[in-house]
Amino acid sequence: MRRRFIALTALLGLPLTPRPAAAQGTEPSALRPTLLVEADYRVYPSELEGNTGFALARVRPGLVLEPAPWLQAVTTVELADEHPAVLDAAVRLRAAEWAEVTAGYSKPPLFASYVHEPVHVLPFPDRAPVVAAFRVRRDVGVGLQLRPRSVPLEGALRVGNGAGSALGNDNALPAATALLDLVLGRAWVGSTSRTRRYGLRLGAGALVESPRDRDGIVGKTPLGFTYFRPIVVSGPRVVGEGHAVGYAGPVRMTVEGALAREERSRDDDGNPSTPRRALPSVSSYGVTAELAWVLVGQAREVGRAPGGAGFAEAGALELAARYDGLWLGRGARDVRAGGSQGGAVAMKWWPAPFLAASVASYLTRYDVPPLEAPRERWSWGALTRLSAFWGLSGRPPEQKVP
Repeated sequence: MRRRFIALTALLGLPLTPRPAAAQGTEPSALRPTLLVEADYRVYPSELEGNTGFALARVRPGLVLEPAPWLQAVTTVELADEHPAVLDAAVRLRAAEWAEVTAGYSKPPLFASYVHEPVHVLPFPDRAPVVAAFRVRRDVGVGLQLRPRSVPLEGALRVGNGAGSALGNDNALPAATALLDLVLGRAWVGSTSRTRRYGLRLGAGALVESPRDRDGIVGKTPLGFTYFRPIVVSGPRVVGEGHAVGYAGPVRMTVEGALAREERSRDDDGNPSTPRRALPSVSSYGVTAELAWVLVGQAREVGRAPGGAGFAEAGALELAARYDGLWLGRGARDVRAGGSQGGAVAMKWWPAPFLAASVASYLTRYDVPPLEAPRERWSWGALTRLSAFWGLSGRPPEQKVP
């Protein structure tokens, strides 16, 4: 009963009064802070896309509460935006060794790299443009994740508001997201196999929702310049994605593709009680392929950075290359289609389990020049980033130096 009471007080936000450490045999507090701080020096091709110089990329303090082994509450805020914002506010309940229930504001299960890889352990400083364009960053909802120990399958299902807002839905209809993966070898987190040199994750996901007058898919460069402005969508919206993640020793290959069909309508007479005028739907597509190679250090595991030997040795060093292709706003005569083809390279160094430094460069060719620069078809950029993180998942294991 006491365990259930502690869990209830955690959910309600009431203060906990733990037993003395001697009586528990563990730490007296189940509350731990987390922190992610990342600072950049960015180089832009022109002032139209951004100002070259230093900038904060992320400042994310948070708290993790674990009053029991089967319950975890997570809260994270983002301070490196114009206004502070809630990034995570969720409770995870482990119903069984192979099943977890999540409730609150958190990631929907779409794209393997987004669901399983924390942003601070990626080979590149940020998510691939394809993933950033088609994902729903966060929503408020309830989800179920299944990881059987005896069957090489992983699945997730979530029902949420789909709005990407912690404050509520933009209409009365929910959004549903689902993900199903075949996992083999090193990609199978629940496997007890000792053969971990090779692995494969192969799967697909889908998002189904029906927004009302919301911005659709937007096209941005890796450094955040908007070259394809979002179209206002209203009505059924479907996003599908497929992914394959392969592991071979120090090498990891990730391929993800996405397609979306977004309906549109317009209120012609200003009367909300009359039917809206249907407009042609738009379709968008994207594909990204990334190759990452750990040159020095322990090979990657799912959701973890490469391991190293700390400051006494070279740590871990990784080289990565990526292709990104986007085809946006297709199929409607009244919509100016767009998109881009791009490539990127990066090198990242982990001198310690709580520090990382990276250098990345990008090259993008627009299918259609942006409105702000009608004669410009190329964009490039570069950045260096220093990352410090503490108390977060995905930290590389510390290797003992003989």
